[in-house]
This record gives sequence, C-alpha cells and structure tokens, in this order.
Amino acid sequence: MAEMNEDLVPSHLSAHYSRSSSSSFVPCRLASTQGGAFIMPTTVFTAPSNHQSNMRSTTSAGQRDFCQRGIVTKSIEIVLSQHTSDEICQSNRPSRGRRRRRTTARRPLAATTALVAAVSYQGGTFFQAASAFDRDGHEAIGMTAMSAIERGKVLTTMKKLLKGKDIMDISGWAHAVDEKFTWAQQMHYQTYKLGGQETDPYEQQCENLSLLDDEAHCPGKMCLLPAMKHFYANIVKAKNVPAAPAISFPGGHTFTDADGMKFLVNLLGDVHQPLHFLPSNGPLGSDAPVKKKQDLPCFQKQVSSFAGKGSFYELWDKDMTQTIRTRNPMWWDGGWTNIHRGRGFGVNFDAQALYEKENQDFIKKNKEKLESAKKSTTDAGEIANLQANENAKIAFEFLEKWTRDAAVYACKNVYRDPVAKRMIDEGYTIPEHDFEIWKHNMLERMLTAGARTAILVNAIVEGYVDKPATHENFSSGTALRDVVDPEDAEIFDDDVKTGGSRARLSPEIAFRNCMINLCLFLLQLAGLVAFLKYTSPPAHLGTYNVTLSDSEGGKNSKNSVEMAQTGKRKE
Repeated sequence: MAEMNEDLVPSHLSAHYSRSSSSSFVPCRLASTQGGAFIMPTTVFTAPSNHQSNMRSTTSAGQRDFCQRGIVTKSIEIVLSQHTSDEICQSNRPSRGRRRRRTTARRPLAATTALVAAVSYQGGTFFQAASAFDRDGHEAIGMTAMSAIERGKVLTTMKKLLKGKDIMDISGWAHAVDEKFTWAQQMHYQTYKLGGQETDPYEQQCENLSLLDDEAHCPGKMCLLPAMKHFYANIVKAKNVPAAPAISFPGGHTFTDADGMKFLVNLLGDVHQPLHFLPSNGPLGSDAPVKKKQDLPCFQKQVSSFAGKGSFYELWDKDMTQTIRTRNPMWWDGGWTNIHRGRGFGVNFDAQALYEKENQDFIKKNKEKLESAKKSTTDAGEIANLQANENAKIAFEFLEKWTRDAAVYACKNVYRDPVAKRMIDEGYTIPEHDFEIWKHNMLERMLTAGARTAILVNAIVEGYVDKPATHENFSSGTALRDVVDPEDAEIFDDDVKTGGSRARLSPEIAFRNCMINLCLFLLQLAGLVAFLKYTSPPAHLGTYNVTLSDSEGGKNSKNSVEMAQTGKRKE
C-alpha cells in the first residue's frame, strides 16, 4: 500500500488521525483489486468479493474530492459478512416527514448500520445546502432529550401537557411563532460585554464577560436568559422569586404552560448555538438591541468556507448541520442523538456522563430545599409553594451557568479563529481545520443541549413533589391558536387546505378502521379453522398410553410401557 506524506495532515488535528497496522498513512482509493477489500475515504472495508461491486457504488464524487485533498482520519475496518451495502442503505433510508428519526431505533441491521455510520461521519465532506439548521438542529436536540427524559411520571406528564407530542415534535413551534409575531424573535439572542481591562489578554476578557439584560441591550427583558427564567417560573408556578423577570408581551399576549414549555425547549437549544450571543463591541459586535437575526452583525457580514460564501451566522445556524446531514444521511439518522450511544457513532463526547452529573446535582439541591421547606411548615399547600420557588431558584442557577458558559465559548472559539487566534471579520475565509473543529463542537453542543433539556423537563415535573404530578397542574393547549407549525401543516395538509376539522372526519375514520379490523379478524379466524381441520392427526393412528411403575420394595425400578391402539391392549 502506498504511503502518504504526513505533512498533508494538519498537525492540530493529529488527535483525530491514526496510522494503519503497517505504520503508514492510508491513502484514499476507490477500489482494491486484492481480496475484495474496498477503501472509501478514511475507511477500510473488508468484505467478500461478491460484495465489492455493491460497495463501490457508495463512493460519491464529493468523497473522491475529499480523498484527493489528502485528508485522512481514522482507518476503521469493518467486516461485512452477511449484508451488502445496498441492504444497509435500504435499512437506513429515512421515512417521510418528521417521523424520519423516530423510526431509526427500530430499523434492522442496527449494529452494522452504527459501524458504517460512525465511519461515514469521520470522513464527511461539505457543501452548501438549502435546508435550514433551525428545524433539523432542534429536532436532533429533541431526540437527545427524549432519550434521556425519565420514563413513567415525567414522560406521561410531559405528553399530557403537550397533547401527546414530544420534544422533537415541538422543535419548530417557536420559529413558527417568530414568523407570525416578529417581536418574539428578540427572545432568541443575548448580548454580552467583555470583562476586565482592554489591555488584558482576549481570553481573559472572555472569561470575565457579563451578560447584559439592561433596557438598552434587552428591552422589556425579552432576551435569551430572562425569557427562559420567565417561562420556567410560570410553568412551575413559582411566586415571589426576585430573579424571575416579569415580561409584558406586546399586544397583551399570554401563554399557557404548554406554550411556555415549547418556548423553553427552543430557547435552551438556542443557548447552545454560539452565534445567538453577540458582543457589545468588536468587529462582529453591536451595542444596539437585537430584535431579529437580520440585526446581527454576524448575519450581515459574509465569510467564505467549504460550504461556500455566505453569512457567518448561517454557517453555524444551518450550513454545517446540512452538510453533515446531506452528505451523510445514514449517519445523521443512525442514532447518534441517543444520549447513551453517541460515542458509538464517532462523536467523541460523553453526553450521558454530563447528563447524569448535572441531573444528580439538580436533584440533590432540590431535595435539600424540600427538606428545608418541610421543616418550616406543616401545611401541604405552603410546602408546595416553597418547593416551587426553590425549584425555580435552582433552575435559574443552572440556566445562568449554562448561558454564561455558552457565551464564553462563543467569545473564545467562534468569534475568534480557534487555531490562528484571529478575529473573524467581513470577508474572512474559514480554514478547513476551523470548519472541522466547529463541526465536532457543534455536534457536542447539540448533545449537551438535549441532555440539559431533559434535566429541565425532569425538574419541572418533580417540582410538584407534594402535589399529584399529573397534567391537571399545568395549563395545556395553546394561547396562539393561529400559529401553525409547518410540519403540522404538512401532516394535516387536507385539513389546512379545506379549513375542515379532524373531528368531522373522526366517525368516518372510526367506521373504516372498525371494518378493516373486522375483516382482518374474520380472515384470521378462517385461517385458524382451516389449520385445525387439515392438520389434526389421522384417526387410524390411534393413541399411545405410557405407564411408569416401580417394582415391589422400591429397591429396583423398572419401566413398563403399555401401548394401546384403538382401545385394545397390545401383547
């Protein structure tokens, strides 16, 4: 096997690269002529020779381009002893609509799919995509959250609150609200101010930054952190919590608990998208309030990258997600969002450990506050109110920490080139190594957002420790009935177009389903009768009786077998 010049491999990404067993870097090639081995970019597949032609079809022009640039990541050997690549691709084709990811856990060939998906992720190439990050990114976060949310009381309560939907189903609701009510857009962004002196090192200024929620930068407290606090406090019915901002929404709009949950889930996802934070100064900063994403300097200024030339904000908000999802759909739909299995899909981040640690910290603090509340009064209602207040205070501590950490990350690693340490500005060309680093970081942040979403959902339900933790404690439904999630509009397309109601169709649907079930029952019954009739033993074979008897005294035992046919003893 030919060797590759090690200088072609970026030194700062050496942790992601490995050598082959022959201690030489594995070059990319399209097919092997020996032993049925087939090499895709960054990957070695060893397969029976009759599978070689099937596997050759999986290499795309984009992967060949990536191969020709000489970029090499981990070489992973996979033995495909039973299934062809065509079978694997068939088992991972996404279904239509938002049910696409829900079906991944039930697909066949799961183990083989996971291995191939992990390999596919390691060597993906990138190009401009048309779809938006908003929905796909938040759906991935929702899937991670659903894999971590506690079953039983928590899941049941959440489902009842959301009218049978889950976190993934509501991932696009807040964006639908933004389109209908433009004033809601400003709740998705947060301004920060660098701390310390201007002469301090930049990283130190980032570490000392402060989040701005004054009227000049956060009018009406309608920015990211205050909005999350507001919705959380309203859902758990916390009263007299000084840190809970009271927000008066334009037009006198109010929201149900279900609306608040939908907003909270979406806003927490936005916390982990770095460019939802902006500095109050600098080349991509603004001292003016952000009321919509078009006000962001990072949205207005153009940069160049492997995804093409476009807005710096769009690069993080959609381009990186779509290049991964479109180039590697099998990997994207393969189960990496499961909090327990992400590392098995090539994401070098332990989301499960993060979830368990932070969730236990929240539970421990919540339990301590509950015990303290029980000591202060014996009235059950008062204990519940005190617990709701303390629950909100603990949640605020976590939200403040998560938001500030996200702002520090954006300051140090996004607004500044993470390798060259140069500030990103108009016309900046994003190097390939930055793109690769950001891609990994983005996936880690999605998993982190999902884990933390699950923590908040658990905390909201457990906040009603001394109340029946059922949906009666929450106001379900929505106060914005004219807001339609685009995915819901697609699923219920007939109703939306005709202006009809599913309630009017329900008797017809019920009758049709009843008739279908009746027909299926009759077919099964007829099949059972035929089976019993034509598979019973012939009468002429008779029966066989077996009798076991012991000899007298029980010392020696013997078996005597009496066989009778048609009721007569056979001598």
